[in-house]
Amino acid sequence: MRGASIDSSAFHVEIDSARADDGRAWLLTYETPVEAIERYDIVLRAVDAAGRAGTFTLSVVVDVSVTFDGTSIAAGDLVSPAPLIRVEVVTPLPVEEEEITVTLDRASLDADSLDHPDDFRWILSMRPEISGGEHELVVAVRGQSKTFLFRVDDAFRVAELLNYPNPFDGETGFYYELSRNADAVEAEIFTVAGRRIRRIVGLGGRAGYNGNPDVWDGRDEEGDRVANGVYIYRVTAHLAGEKATALGKAVLRKEPGK
Repeated sequence: MRGASIDSSAFHVEIDSARADDGRAWLLTYETPVEAIERYDIVLRAVDAAGRAGTFTLSVVVDVSVTFDGTSIAAGDLVSPAPLIRVEVVTPLPVEEEEITVTLDRASLDADSLDHPDDFRWILSMRPEISGGEHELVVAVRGQSKTFLFRVDDAFRVAELLNYPNPFDGETGFYYELSRNADAVEAEIFTVAGRRIRRIVGLGGRAGYNGNPDVWDGRDEEGDRVANGVYIYRVTAHLAGEKATALGKAVLRKEPGK
């Protein structure tokens, strides 16, 4: 356990008569305190009379998962200013409510709802109002902590817009960040002269990163393939009467014969 050997005299070993009476099945009993730390392994190793070794690993884990508006985030991801934060804590032994703490930028964050489905699991939900900037959420269980880094944008905006692949021959997708959850998001494609040739609705509208792969097939509203060249696209997000837009350039480069 954590690199330390255990004296074999601490084990109680007997034949498992319920499964076999020929010496092929054994019961091993060992009592050890389980600790509520982030992770460690208990490794059992046995060698039979023929010198064949076998091992069994029991992983003892404190698992902490956090979602923002139903989505897991990577460090530095953008989230909405009023996200629904859901914290789930799973422990290898029962812990009390007061042994779990959640802090936002080092200030205690109280749960709006608290669920305790069984002795080993806690689920906390909260919806704080968060100002713009970079933030740190820390979940601690008996002093062991896990940190989640994220950022908030005060303004409603579409950011980091791009299409991929670009140039493309066939299909391309639109990728961007939203600073808030949008009611609807659409993309419009224009010629360089400003004529709209295609409108695509129903794009991803959650706060943070949104990927919409292969949503434009290089065709216009009538279903005809457009010519090779540069096209301007505009992504517009709608939220309660507000609009946020961003522009990009897509290059269509069809191979001869297609």
